[in-house]
Amino acid sequence: MDRRELEIKQIVERLGLRVVSLKRPRSGHYKVVITNGKEDKLVIFPCSASDYRWTLNKKSQLKNLFHV
Repeated sequence: MDRRELEIKQIVERLGLRVVSLKRPRSGHYKVVITNGKEDKLVIFPCSASDYRWTLNKKSQLKNLFHV
């Protein structure tokens, strides 16, 4: 597991959610299926983020998707 995968899992778990699957196809983005126990959703994470605020933006997106 690389550093980015670990970082993605930590972000998700801190919000009380769970990673179902995490894949990195050739596109360079991680395709992550996340669940809150009731529903699963596919969320795309960057492989190499160009903006240092990507973690804050992704947390906000996850909160809106799952109403956390």
